[in-house]
Order: sequence, then C-alpha cells, then structure tokens
Amino acid sequence: MRLFFAIKIKENEELIKMLNIAKNLFKVNRIKWVLDEQLHITVFFIGEVDNNLSNQLIYDSKIVFSSIKSFQLEFDNNLIFYHKNIPKVIGVSFKPNAEIIDIKNKTEKLLEKYNIFPENRAFVPHITFGRVKEFVSEKEFYKFINTNFIEIVKKTTYNFESYVLYKSTLTPDGPIYDEIWKITI
Repeated sequence: MRLFFAIKIKENEELIKMLNIAKNLFKVNRIKWVLDEQLHITVFFIGEVDNNLSNQLIYDSKIVFSSIKSFQLEFDNNLIFYHKNIPKVIGVSFKPNAEIIDIKNKTEKLLEKYNIFPENRAFVPHITFGRVKEFVSEKEFYKFINTNFIEIVKKTTYNFESYVLYKSTLTPDGPIYDEIWKITI
C-alpha cells in the first residue's frame, strides 16, 4: 500500500467558498481540484510498503505522536509551482514554525527506524488546492490569482484537525485517500 503522513486542516467556510468560486471561474483552464475533505499538508511521503510495516507504523504512531498539540501556521505566500513557465499546482504555503518542524522531525526519526529517509529537498509546508492539467487562458488565471485568491488565502486562519497516516490509492479519476491512523490535535 502507498502511504504518507499529513496534517489535515479543519473545514473553513471562507476557504471552501473561495475554492468553489475558483472552480467556476477556471472553466477555460482544466484544473483537477482537490476535494474539500482531502485538504492537507503532506509531512512525509513514504511510498509503497507491505501490510506488516503499515501495522507497525500504526502502532508506533500511537506512541510517538500522542502529545501533539493544536497549532496554527502563518501564511507565507500563494503557491504556484511552475514547469517551463506554465503553472502546474495552485495552493498556499506557510512559514515553518517550531510545532510543524517538531512533527516533521519526529516523523523522520520514526521512519529512519525502518530505513525510510526523507527526500533531499527543503520542506515547504503547503496545501495543494488544484493541479493544472491544461493551461489555456493566462489572463483569466492571473486575474483570479492576483485578486480573489490572494486576499482570501491571506485572511484565512488555518486550524489543524488531526495528524493522519493516509493510504493513497491511485485511480484514473485521481487519488483516493483513506485514513488508516489519526490523532486529533
């Protein structure tokens, strides 16, 4: 099974409203939007593991993450990942703080026990809202990003609901995320 650790955000009416506006505005550009209930910050993508390891991770996670406390993250910037100057991902990034770095470090230490190590790149806490499949109208895209999107994202308070070990099943319609373990924070 394909696993990853993530921080799930609490539902936020303003954010959901903004995403619904975006979905309606971006009809020219094909964007695969993340389902509202799947919004999260990926802390560590593990990849494919067998059932024995997933069971051990569930057991260990109950011990290692029992003391996670609620926290907030500060908006850093709107996030648009580009490939060859074409937007590919729309989301929001956050300034890393002590709480999220502690969670990331505990996760890495837990996984090192199983010879699973992080990718060699900087950790940028972010929530992906959508993936651009086809970019047609640059004017429409940036008009929305530079007005509605930025303002709502800046004003939104991001509270976190739980720390989750997800199983990700890839399908032609997109990934399906199933919680296999979680702790409320």
